[in-house]
Amino acid sequence: MSSLATTVLGKGAKNNASAPAKGAVANNSMVTARVANLRTLAESDPQAAQDQTWTWLQELGERPSADAAQHDLMALLDLGVPADVDGRSDGVLLRWVDDNNLSRGGRLLFPLVKGYVAAFGSPWLGKKYDQANGRGTNTLTPAAKRLTRLIAPRYRMHRNGDVYEGFEMYTRVQESVLVPGSKVLVLDFQPAELGNPWPVNLIHDEVVEIAAGVFLGTKTLRVNGGYQQVAWWATKNPVEA
Repeated sequence: MSSLATTVLGKGAKNNASAPAKGAVANNSMVTARVANLRTLAESDPQAAQDQTWTWLQELGERPSADAAQHDLMALLDLGVPADVDGRSDGVLLRWVDDNNLSRGGRLLFPLVKGYVAAFGSPWLGKKYDQANGRGTNTLTPAAKRLTRLIAPRYRMHRNGDVYEGFEMYTRVQESVLVPGSKVLVLDFQPAELGNPWPVNLIHDEVVEIAAGVFLGTKTLRVNGGYQQVAWWATKNPVEA
């Protein structure tokens, strides 16, 4: 682990999820029933199903009880199916995850990040997938370019119209590190050939589809053989006519 990673995540950081067995998290009858109803609705009215699913995720992002929100979001991650997605997906940061497992340095750094997002909004706008090549990138505001210069002055993003694209990733379907036994789409930022700066190169995202082109994602950092979840996010693709 790099000294910077140690500063943020702590030496010997472990997976902060409780690693439940497949189905244990999804043993939430209300969440399970609601997902089933949304998927049924998607067969006859996909736009209504997407709107309702998106609203639900946003409500979970704003829920006052962090424990209750985490419980339902983990259930959704377990119930989801690996994201089958291509092209641009518009996204939103849902909520942060309890960072008590971070080192002292990390507990100082992450409030600064959270404070910036709370004051100015998230500079992250979503994902852009190249399914045929198993790759993807992130869509970002111009503010992200300025912020990146503070930690990685040499890193260059690419402008595409009114947004920037950067922080490339490889995509593949594999077992979740947060819910063992569940399959997810993994977004891997680590390979050196991608050229991602620290701490982006520690990211291991996992994405599942809930219903009607709405995707739930977890932002997790890979460190010292373990994983530290730090946030939840969501994206959506336009409903096909």
